[in-house]
Amino acid sequence: MDGFASIDGTILDGVSATTLWTLRNRAAEARRSDGVIRDPWASTVFDAIAYDYDKFGRAGQSHALRARAFDAATHNFLDRHPKAS
Repeated sequence: MDGFASIDGTILDGVSATTLWTLRNRAAEARRSDGVIRDPWASTVFDAIAYDYDKFGRAGQSHALRARAFDAATHNFLDRHPKAS
């Protein structure tokens, strides 16, 4: 786990627990050789948090594709507005 202690993810519930759904999907996509995102931190944190991720069903690309779309929109905006911060 790259120096991380195991973290008990079961302390999260409700909306807070849905962040783990996003994390799991990002980590799964980042681990694919043909994944649409590269996110080594998602994999590291995913491995560090003990949680029953199977509650969320099968991992999918929805979160990674959304992240990629936001990244593209941000790059597009910054290309058109280089002084934006």
